[in-house]
Amino acid sequence: MPKIFYGITNVYYAVVTETMGTGGEYTETYATPKRLIGARSISLTAQTENVNFPADNNPDYWRNSLNNGYEGTLTLATLSDDFRKDVYGEQTDTNGLIGESLTDQPKPFALLFQFEDDEAATRHVMYRCVAGRHDISSETRDTTIAPGEIAIPITAGGRLSDHKVKWSCPASQTTQYEAWNTAVYVPTL
Repeated sequence: MPKIFYGITNVYYAVVTETMGTGGEYTETYATPKRLIGARSISLTAQTENVNFPADNNPDYWRNSLNNGYEGTLTLATLSDDFRKDVYGEQTDTNGLIGESLTDQPKPFALLFQFEDDEAATRHVMYRCVAGRHDISSETRDTTIAPGEIAIPITAGGRLSDHKVKWSCPASQTTQYEAWNTAVYVPTL
């Protein structure tokens, strides 16, 4: 178990393909992960709903906490054209220019990333993310340059087939660790 963690690196995304079988079984498959360069930060807050049901004159008759996934922001120095097309659904025209329209439909994706730390360099996957639209802004150059950032709002929920939200892998798990960014890891329980 690491004592501390810091530094986001090795950020990848993999678009989810959802399929409904003829027998009603639902499956998710993932495209080959693609790298997102220029990761600055990630901040995902657990979305929890506390439920309290008093009964039998006892205010603590039944209490539970519901896991509703995570919400937050992935901040990047730049955003790849592949991400714009694969996730946001933007299109390339006959001149090779990329643009968005009001009818573009974002696709769910897995988000893979790594935290550096004192020994484990743990890698993570969030299985069913949806990216909200990011703002567009910049500032004029002054006596110094302040690079801009792209802050992408992210909602991370559970897989529809088995409700898995996230998984992680420390460097000590060599086989899975080395393959982590080549294919989305799906646990077998």
